[in-house]
Amino acid sequence: MAATTAAAAFGTVNFVVMALFVAATLAIGVFYGLRGQDAQGLLISRDMNVAPVSLSMMATFMSAILIIGTPSEIFYFGMQWFVVVLTFPVASIIISVFILPVFYRMELTSVYEYLGKRYNTRVMTMVGTVAFMMQNLLYTGIALFAPTIVLSNVTGMPIWAAIVLVALLGTSYTAFGGYKAVVWADVLQACVMVCGVTAIIVQGCINVGGFSEMLDVNRQHGRLTMFTWDIDPLQRYNFWNTFFGQIFVWISLLGVNQPAVQRLLSLPTLKQATLTSLISSFLIVIMVSLSTVSGLAIFATYSSCDPLRAGVTSRRDELVPHFVADQLGHVPGLGGLFIACVLSGALSTISSSLNSLAAVTWEDFFRDSAWTARLSEAGRRWVLRGIALVYGIISMLMAFVAKNMGGVIQVATGVYGGCTGPILAMFVMGLFMPFTNPKGVTTGLVLGLALSLWISFGASFSGAAPPVMLPSSADGCSFNVTITANVTDDAMETREKGTFDTLYSISYMLYAVIGFVATMVTGILVSLLTGGGQGSVDEEYLSPAMSWHSRKKKFHPSNTNGASNDAYEMGEKH
Repeated sequence: MAATTAAAAFGTVNFVVMALFVAATLAIGVFYGLRGQDAQGLLISRDMNVAPVSLSMMATFMSAILIIGTPSEIFYFGMQWFVVVLTFPVASIIISVFILPVFYRMELTSVYEYLGKRYNTRVMTMVGTVAFMMQNLLYTGIALFAPTIVLSNVTGMPIWAAIVLVALLGTSYTAFGGYKAVVWADVLQACVMVCGVTAIIVQGCINVGGFSEMLDVNRQHGRLTMFTWDIDPLQRYNFWNTFFGQIFVWISLLGVNQPAVQRLLSLPTLKQATLTSLISSFLIVIMVSLSTVSGLAIFATYSSCDPLRAGVTSRRDELVPHFVADQLGHVPGLGGLFIACVLSGALSTISSSLNSLAAVTWEDFFRDSAWTARLSEAGRRWVLRGIALVYGIISMLMAFVAKNMGGVIQVATGVYGGCTGPILAMFVMGLFMPFTNPKGVTTGLVLGLALSLWISFGASFSGAAPPVMLPSSADGCSFNVTITANVTDDAMETREKGTFDTLYSISYMLYAVIGFVATMVTGILVSLLTGGGQGSVDEEYLSPAMSWHSRKKKFHPSNTNGASNDAYEMGEKH
């Protein structure tokens, strides 16, 4: 009955707007699918332009998690999270100078090919690929679940049906249309995301009389404090935890992560790839800023009637869908636009993830196998589509797990941080530390992932005390209110502390740092204890910052006639 009521309230016009967006997204996939592609359809082609790839990168990393989770974080914890925007341009500059030139001149399809060539064994390619698969499948499940909160709350659609719908939509146009369909669909989705978030900002400002009035309300309630300088790893947000924690995440995501590298390597020249990296980082800053301001606008509207405290919503992530239904429902089409906005955020992430997973799986596991060599171009294309479909199904199953894991932005950042730190450390050792070896890097990766993900999942499932939120009020609600226990700390005071509660209380912004340091320290120690690197490393595999090393001795002794690289291609171990 509730679903029927919600669907009726959503209105025909909103359903039409949402349907038009879905149709446009599918049309892009059909267009590129019918144009016909060879087996490289899901892989990289170096004929893309700066503008669409920049927008595609922004859309890829600005998922529904950002659109739903950021306003909630700002509403309940203030603007300290916004420090993260300082990390995007810094990360982009570091990547452009020290990392991207290496990958670009190697003409990689899978960024994890680098590890195999650098350490002269395909085993390292497999290690990197498996770590990436684990990271992306975990994150994609969360990204897939996030829009279902909105779909369920606004349209009345059951959660399970919403998960299946989003999964099928993202998987279908990715598998059928290929890489170019993903990029151009991202462009459409980026534009829709900006429109949807802007609609929230405009309505929130109208509710309180203007933009300056909206800021005044937030200032009076302590939401505009951005910088706090406490040095406390247990504090959810302060400058040090947020900036230094997230710089590791974003160097990893934008510099050694397949979806980002795959896009950067699709540009015709290194100069254009570098420009794209810089532009996309500033586009991300703009989108994060808009999402942050939307959180301020929502708070200004509900400053005296917090929906969570009033019992109207049951979790923080329902704040945005509640605002859409409550404040935008009277304008025909705006609700549908916001649903399209949230779907855009989800689909851009899901399609990029599935595309990248299919690309690395093909390149690192199937490309050189005997049975794929016998396939026709059409056969290879269908294998790639089948791989994307399988990953779509796995992601859908992960979404059902994600719904039991708390606030989406914390869970997503925790999972991504738990994986990105160790993966970044693996590449840093390859690019900057010639003395490391496969044993050390692999051991470090396993330990780093185990430690950081243990803390991340432990914090989500242990029942540890929830984070302390800024004060909110329900005194101005125009209806009878029963203050709910889940927004107060009193219910947790009598809980007996567990053995690992302090560990689980570490700021989720620091998970990447923990994983990075654990992987680096273990990798270096094990490498030194097992004989270090065997001779010098080809300068092609080292960061430009290591040019002094390449001048000492350019080639590995076993690679003087190209034998080492041939051995890598044959899958031999050295």
